[in-house]
Amino acid sequence: MARLSVIVPVYKVEEYLPQCLHSLLSQEGAEDIEVVCVNDGSPDLSRQILGLFGEVDPRIVIVDKENGGLSSARNAGIEAATGEYVSFVDSDDFVEPTYVKTILEALSPGDIDVLVFGARVWPEYASYWWLDRVLSPRTCIYEGFSEGLLLDEGTRPFAWRLAISRELLMESGLRFDEDLSFGEDQAFMLGLYPRASLISVISAKPYVYRADRAGSLMEGRFKDLPLRSHDHVRIVEHVLRDWQGAGFLTRWGREIFFWAIDFTVADILKLDNPERGQMLVYLACTLETFFDRAQIEAWCAEKGTLAAFARAVLVDPSLSAGPGRKGLFYYHTIVREGARPFIEAPVNRVLSSAPAKKLAGVAWRVMPDLDPEAQQARDELKSEAERAEALTLALDTLNARRAEAGLSTFWDVEVDEADGSERASEVE
Repeated sequence: MARLSVIVPVYKVEEYLPQCLHSLLSQEGAEDIEVVCVNDGSPDLSRQILGLFGEVDPRIVIVDKENGGLSSARNAGIEAATGEYVSFVDSDDFVEPTYVKTILEALSPGDIDVLVFGARVWPEYASYWWLDRVLSPRTCIYEGFSEGLLLDEGTRPFAWRLAISRELLMESGLRFDEDLSFGEDQAFMLGLYPRASLISVISAKPYVYRADRAGSLMEGRFKDLPLRSHDHVRIVEHVLRDWQGAGFLTRWGREIFFWAIDFTVADILKLDNPERGQMLVYLACTLETFFDRAQIEAWCAEKGTLAAFARAVLVDPSLSAGPGRKGLFYYHTIVREGARPFIEAPVNRVLSSAPAKKLAGVAWRVMPDLDPEAQQARDELKSEAERAEALTLALDTLNARRAEAGLSTFWDVEVDEADGSERASEVE
């Protein structure tokens, strides 16, 4: 039995998949793994690419299924996995050469139920302060569930930063919620943590998150605040239903209540009416379905910005309107994130104004190397070159392995007898 099963859901990723698979199959000391690739009815060449890799590497397990979405694909991967632990890699991302080694070393004590690790963003210019923060956890251990896992640590919201005991998943029956088309990772992680006895968090970053993929679901939700707010309340509803069924609300009702407030209210307060009023009513109805009035009033009476947010939703709606709304939002943001969001926003507005652009245009003609737009263009060209180089390396390696196995290749490799160099030529 493999120690680690890496589950890779595959759908319409033909231009990214070779690099992803190459990064997994060329790991340092990664013989004790299986790579469970779930073809979720992909209509492009992804399935053929899986077949080409699978022919030369027995560690690849291919599962074919009709299209059902990311949660459905991951659940199929969990069922097919045989490893002691399972992890998840999105097929448009890739991993560092030490990914498997880092995970297995962190799991070496043998009694860890869940391992949480960090990630770096690629390309670097596509990152920003929030993403850097949540992907940079500290090293710590949690013996059982704690509020810190919800509010204090960088442990959310991506499932690909986890390695999980397969025994825990089988015994608990926990799976990804296939009714959620967005936020399924968040719901899964919040179902996982209270079911685990020992959770290890490490600061290592063996995963590489591709943040520049245009048209991704994350990108669409990031730009559409009303839709994102609606999705977040829906995620809260699914999480609370799971917690209610598992009996967790009795033990940790206060903790998950304040997580729900933290997860939803700040974004809702940014909305204009009527969307803001509608979302506040939706959230209030959701919370009042799972918590009794005495609990809600006690928690709303506490000190702190989250309790103030809760009062604005459940006790005094006037707090969510007028100047007080923005004051509440600003104070909460400063407490949670510091002053950086407020510094960056006005600075960016000033820099994007017509006078600033005109002045900058003069300055960049004198100092072209300091032009940020030119630098971004250079960064984008560099990242595209790196992506092309990584894809070429993945295909070259696959081609060489297929040649060694006596299978059909994409191109022939001719060796120059004079200097030993290799040249590629197309297979006719």
